[in-house]
Amino acid sequence: MCADIVLIDLKKKVKVNWDMLHSRCDWNIYDGWEFTGWPVMTLVRGNIVMEWPDDAGRAKVTDAFQGQYVRRQLTGTS
Repeated sequence: MCADIVLIDLKKKVKVNWDMLHSRCDWNIYDGWEFTGWPVMTLVRGNIVMEWPDDAGRAKVTDAFQGQYVRRQLTGTS
């Protein structure tokens, strides 16, 4: 079994700007904020789905669909 995990560089300092975000929304409350600690890689079921190279201004996100629908089981409903 593979784990889902996000690796965070706790020393990486990043000032958020619009170009680095993967969003369809036309605004972001974090635009201009500076953070210490930033996600640099995300793994889903053992596959890298996001990686943020040191020299890149934005994350590289895979095109491969990694999501899986998990059907909710209802129990004890009255």
